[in-house]
This record gives sequence, C-alpha cells and structure tokens, in this order.
Amino acid sequence: MQAELWNENQAFNQYEIVGYMLRQQFSLEQILRVDLSYLGRDIDRWWSDKLNKERNNLSQRAELFSLISEKIKPEHFKMLKSIGLKDSRVSAVLLESVFSETCKSLGLLVHECMSKLAGIIDIKYPYEEHKEIFPKENGVVASD
Repeated sequence: MQAELWNENQAFNQYEIVGYMLRQQFSLEQILRVDLSYLGRDIDRWWSDKLNKERNNLSQRAELFSLISEKIKPEHFKMLKSIGLKDSRVSAVLLESVFSETCKSLGLLVHECMSKLAGIIDIKYPYEEHKEIFPKENGVVASD
C-alpha cells in the first residue's frame, strides 16, 4: 500500500472548500427586524406605573412576562420561537420600539421576558453587557 502525502496546495484547497461550504450555509441565515411598537406603548405604561410602586424583580418579571405573552401578535411569537432552529435559518431577531425609556432595569426585564418567551437560554459571558444594550434607531445597523 502506498501512502500519499499532501502537498501545501492540496491542503489549502481543502480549506478553501470547507470555507466555501461554511459561507454558503451562513449566507442562508436571516436577521429579522420586527417593529413591536404596539407592545412598546403597553410596556412604557406598565413601567411608569411600576416606578411609583416598589416591587421585587421576580414579581416585576412575572407581570411583564404575562403582559407581553397576552399582547404579542401570534406571528411575532412564532418568529421568536424560530430563532436558532436549524430549518428556520433565523439567527437573530432585532426587536424595534419595544420600549422608549433608556433604563438598564427595564432593558434587562424586557430582555429576560423576550428570551423566556422565545425559549432561549441566555449565556452570560463576563466580558459582555449585552442585556444592557438597547440602541436607538440610529445606533446600530444589522450588519454591525
């Protein structure tokens, strides 16, 4: 039996093929933008009411989750549930106008409720504060 040694060109060609296949798969992924301004009005109203009452975080989260679950449109709920599923090719959903306040606490509550609604297990890395990011409409474009 004769062993065939790969030269550099053959190895490079294999990497090119793998890279091409990965790029093809990634090109099928979608980032969806969803306007949830109809929810934003209710969430803003709920939040301004909560500011006057002192509540613990667990009860606030349960109340907000209930509010969002009741008010979200079925097609938007279906979209949230499709994030990360192999056949859906939805890699992310950008939720627009979910609330208008610039408040870390509200951003965190909304993020946790939407993640729970979508069935997403959120992994927190020590170097990121992604739950505290809620850019305004001119802040970030999808490609960033």
